[in-house]
Amino acid sequence: MGILKSKVDVIIPVCHWGKRLFKLLEGLAGQTVLPEKVVILNVETGWKEDSCEELQKQIYKYFGKHKLFGHRLPLKLDIIPVKEKNFDEGATRNVGAKCTSSPFLLFMKQDSVPADARMIEELLWSMEGGAGVAWARHVTGPEAGVLKTYVILYDYPSKSYVRTKEDI
Repeated sequence: MGILKSKVDVIIPVCHWGKRLFKLLEGLAGQTVLPEKVVILNVETGWKEDSCEELQKQIYKYFGKHKLFGHRLPLKLDIIPVKEKNFDEGATRNVGAKCTSSPFLLFMKQDSVPADARMIEELLWSMEGGAGVAWARHVTGPEAGVLKTYVILYDYPSKSYVRTKEDI
């Protein structure tokens, strides 16, 4: 049970966020192992709708409107602005990693939604055996096209497996 007491921070770069991000936060708030902190790296495009202030306002409005978790989000959120011209998938995630102090980091995409309440728990269990990296399988939603669905199924097959240094 020791590994399940480990701190985990979640890092999510977002650009032109929508309701799917709110579903992601809802899924994280319902995990059996809650993240210590969720770092949202918000790409600000110059539009008011994309500002950090508007994002925070809409997150709390969503959770209040749907009466989720007693009208409040049980997650510590850090929303960090990222200038659109400075956005780069890897570099932006690295900015998020530098804003954390937890020994485990969970990088997610804004349109990812946990399939169940044990996602973080299962990822931590996989780390107990000494793995350096673990990832969860992605499942597409109904809005994904045929090509995206094919790529996701190819990259994240339904059968779990462990890769070692020898696989590189």
